Amino acid sequence: MNATATMVKTVPPRVGHVAVAENNLMIVWGGYKDDYNSYREKYLSAKTIMVYHTDLDVGYWTQHVTEGDIPPGTSGASALLIASKMYIFGGHTEEGNTNELYCLDLQQLTWKHIIPESELLPSPRDKFTAWSYNNKLYYFGGFGVNIRTGKYLYENGEFVMDTNSTVPQDREWNNQLLVYDIESNRWSNPRCKGPVPIPRAAHTAVRLKNVVYLFGGRHGSKRMNDLHSLELETLTWSGELYVEGACPCGRSWHTFTAVSDEVIFLYGGYSTDNVPLSDAWQLNVTDRQWSQITVPFFKPRLWHTACCSTDGEVLIFGGCENDILRWDEVAKQSNEVLTFQLKPYSLQRICLQTVYIHCSPDKWTILPKPLNDWLLKRKGLENTKFIDAYEPDAIRQGSTCVMC
Repeated sequence: MNATATMVKTVPPRVGHVAVAENNLMIVWGGYKDDYNSYREKYLSAKTIMVYHTDLDVGYWTQHVTEGDIPPGTSGASALLIASKMYIFGGHTEEGNTNELYCLDLQQLTWKHIIPESELLPSPRDKFTAWSYNNKLYYFGGFGVNIRTGKYLYENGEFVMDTNSTVPQDREWNNQLLVYDIESNRWSNPRCKGPVPIPRAAHTAVRLKNVVYLFGGRHGSKRMNDLHSLELETLTWSGELYVEGACPCGRSWHTFTAVSDEVIFLYGGYSTDNVPLSDAWQLNVTDRQWSQITVPFFKPRLWHTACCSTDGEVLIFGGCENDILRWDEVAKQSNEVLTFQLKPYSLQRICLQTVYIHCSPDKWTILPKPLNDWLLKRKGLENTKFIDAYEPDAIRQGSTCVMC
């Protein structure tokens, strides 16, 4: 990450944004917030990325301005991180759904608009899932334009028209698997083996080694709680996986985050009954079993993001706290970070916390230089003068830590 940054005390609330984790950084881009003066959605500046730091035991934000081929403001896109480059694909802009692909070099903070060499491109869409594997970007499903409105990749996959909306539109759910090969700069729409999950949007998917696990999402008026897996070497779908015991209710707009090679963390979402959810679950894919986590606060979140740091913290950011589809109620959009600590901190981190609290700074010099530097940097953070982020109406941001 480029060293030039502005430390900010607040960031704008948002929904439909993207976030990726690099070490102990959460990098946030895009999304929108409601503009109550104009009664419309306001897309956040695509030129700016916000970075949340957890390396000093006190979460703080920095703001970074990017250059180059800056994409339009977008919601419902995807972000994938490969070798310090963040790839942004698809989403919804002021002009409607898009199928453009951009790459942000996180070292240089420079955007590049990628023009594929493929003859056909994916259809414009949002609310799909994404993962990377062997230097390729994979995308599944989503909600977007009618496939028959243009010449798009349509060799494999099913498209289902939305007939439930009260607003006239020509958009469809799909269950396509799309692959972008970074080396060849080409798109493909491979045929999968096994029973492909039905078309859906606002679902989640997580890759553990060479297997992807997909959960939930919306199809028509139903929000599902089905679990599927895709083996990436053979592109074989499992069919719906049976899970022993209790399981989460059907939902969309939730998050699904890998916390180890066999455990995935689920948080929040939006139920079939249009209820914003605040429940937390862990799925052990080896035992094929869900377990619910007791959450000591009521923090509904939907269309938020979640990232796992190298210290095992799951960082939940942003999202909507109430019924996002109620037009007679003001949407409560968040800029709060919720932190779930799902495994013990390292012994070094615990020791540094203890030294910082109980030992005077004049004694820190007896420690090795890297540890002394960490303590001094942590101390210096207390005297930092934070400024407001570029959005003048940003509201207060807080952090809650949960030991699970």
